[in-house]
Amino acid sequence: MKSNDQRGLQFKVQFEGTPTEAINYQVAVFDRDKNVTYQSLVNDNSFSLPFSSEDLKGKRIFLAPFSQDRKNELSLDNLDKGNGFEVNLPLKINPDEPVLISPIPEYIWCWWWYCLCQVRGRVFNWCGNEYLPVYKARVHICEVDPIIWYLQKLPDYEVYKLRDDILGKIKDWHLPDPPPEMTKTVNPNVVSKISTAQPMASINKGLQLDTVTQRTTAISVAPRLPEENLASFYSDSAYLIRNYLVNNYHILYPFWCWIYPWFLKSDEVAVVETDQNGWFNSYIWYPCCGDKPDLYFWVEYNINGVWTTVYNPGLRCGTHWDYPCNTEVDIYLNDQRIPCPIPQPNIGFKDVFVFSIGNDVSVTKVYQDGAMKGQTMPGTPYEEGSPFGGSVEPRVYFGSYLCDNIDGGNNYFYKWSYRKESDLLWKEITTDTFRHYLVETSDGPIFKPYNIGANADKLYQILRYHLPLSQGGNDLWVVDSRTDTASTKFITTDLDENGVSDDYSLTDGVYEIKMELYKYVAGVATRVNWTAEGINLFVPDHTLASPFGDVTINHETDNTIINQYKYIESGNLFGFTMKIFIDNLIPHLSLEDVTVTNADATTAVAGPCGFLAFKNRHTSTVNFKFNASQQNNFATFGFEIIKGNGTTDTFIAGNRVGVASTPLLHNSAISGANLNLVGGDYELHVTPDFILGSCNKAAFSQIASVHPLVQDGYSRLYNNWSLATAFALEHHVE
Repeated sequence: MKSNDQRGLQFKVQFEGTPTEAINYQVAVFDRDKNVTYQSLVNDNSFSLPFSSEDLKGKRIFLAPFSQDRKNELSLDNLDKGNGFEVNLPLKINPDEPVLISPIPEYIWCWWWYCLCQVRGRVFNWCGNEYLPVYKARVHICEVDPIIWYLQKLPDYEVYKLRDDILGKIKDWHLPDPPPEMTKTVNPNVVSKISTAQPMASINKGLQLDTVTQRTTAISVAPRLPEENLASFYSDSAYLIRNYLVNNYHILYPFWCWIYPWFLKSDEVAVVETDQNGWFNSYIWYPCCGDKPDLYFWVEYNINGVWTTVYNPGLRCGTHWDYPCNTEVDIYLNDQRIPCPIPQPNIGFKDVFVFSIGNDVSVTKVYQDGAMKGQTMPGTPYEEGSPFGGSVEPRVYFGSYLCDNIDGGNNYFYKWSYRKESDLLWKEITTDTFRHYLVETSDGPIFKPYNIGANADKLYQILRYHLPLSQGGNDLWVVDSRTDTASTKFITTDLDENGVSDDYSLTDGVYEIKMELYKYVAGVATRVNWTAEGINLFVPDHTLASPFGDVTINHETDNTIINQYKYIESGNLFGFTMKIFIDNLIPHLSLEDVTVTNADATTAVAGPCGFLAFKNRHTSTVNFKFNASQQNNFATFGFEIIKGNGTTDTFIAGNRVGVASTPLLHNSAISGANLNLVGGDYELHVTPDFILGSCNKAAFSQIASVHPLVQDGYSRLYNNWSLATAFALEHHVE
């Protein structure tokens, strides 16, 4: 794509009407052989061509829509159909002034905005007594040119003819003999699936009804002409008739099977192959300002080495008018040349049940949204709002259908991935994970480790009770509950890619973890569509807390909770996902000596001897200061002052680190004093009288402690620790 800043003839673009937003469009110049000789984006509704007026003789200039995904689809034939606007040059051109182009009609530029539409569906073939999916069929997706576009371009005599044909069909319910391709019958059980909203819906599904069924269906859905401006439809003005049809173009859809519309045309926009379950899926672009795309499908199958058409109902009756994007299109065939799939036995259950992070945190006890996203809920060990760190090891149950084929399964595998919530790309987890298995020897049983993955494709093997036969088939046994129940090991302390091993501040935050299923198809690891294969995802009832203990573990039934853990792509389930907050940072704790400040500004420090003299019991101040902190406040603190042997007076405070003010309790009652966070440190300032009570002088100890909250589902990552000093208060004698 050339830039349009070259010197040459200048052009100014005008639009009929006013576009509500900027349009991406381009200018293209074609030579006599229909080849593009120049192509450029148009900016600010003006462009220049690197040609003189003499150079442009014999060339054609078009303005046309542009999108990055469709930039190579430009052709003179397509533009001639009406998708582009041809620039006509005046007889005389002043090279020093811009050429003012005639306004582009609204019915042309309106179609230059493009939206993306997902097209999906399934292909079935009649096998014995049921429809079964067709594997490796080629589905050709074609876009039928918009009806409004045709109506606007029809000659007047065709407009009159179309009007008369419609009126004739409305008055005459005795339909003519159907075309030859519509005389076959289908299984009567399938006819019940046919929509009565449109008589051609049967053809849209690849079904072909007998004449009686067609006639009955058509009569039952006889359209009524919209009353508004109906007189114009009966008028002698082609202009009024055309406008009526354009404004009510949907009424034309039921007539296409009976009125032969010679002007219907289509362009192929995609060719896709069905998967093992008959599914096909593709994305197409369509003009945003018009109606939904009108799509036509035809199907090929490789029969005896030759791609053979097995479904092609014709545009008239086979078009899906106003196709709603991302809705399923079912195509039914009855072609005995297509081999029927051999049904697989339903061995075991297609269930995946994700229980917990480690032993102690049920996955439904972790916030998945809100301010505490990725942190633990109440009822979990240590504290609400705990993050995760160290080795995060999810526990997962796989149904017998998915397990290794020694259990009758189908050799499925799974993969774990992770990404920081702000990142786009997923990264696979490939940590070695093991199961213990039994080996009976003459000297007694021994238990060896077996590596279940990750393999070269970053997949883990699904085992149930035994090793694969190829590895001996030995019984599995839980020797170490952590090793033998982990589905993977997400080593969060290795997330720092900058190599600063202790600087975990670079990696803290919310992470998403994801588990998907894979199986090998023709030797290639292929991701499994859970929806297409009927695989179920379960999580524990949110009222249950882990460790679960000796209770029945029911699965969650509230879809608003379950959906938080479903990994969805294009409306299909592809796995399990959840959010966890990772923070491996160690809290900080420090404790300063107690000091006294007198009213005359003199001070005293406990120091190595611990004695503090104060001048006035009521006006002097005893000062306490310590630091208990963690970067994201994932810790709690405790503070205590103990007088003498601790039997009469204790002062205690505790809270989450980072809280601005915490009450100090005296013998479990509110004392009236508070620990306040000042410049990152906690401070307490009280009079000697406040802590001496009935004593004239006394010895004390102060203790500050911190309690880290980061955990791995088994235990806290770091232990509690505390600091303490002793001091004594006595009155200063002058």
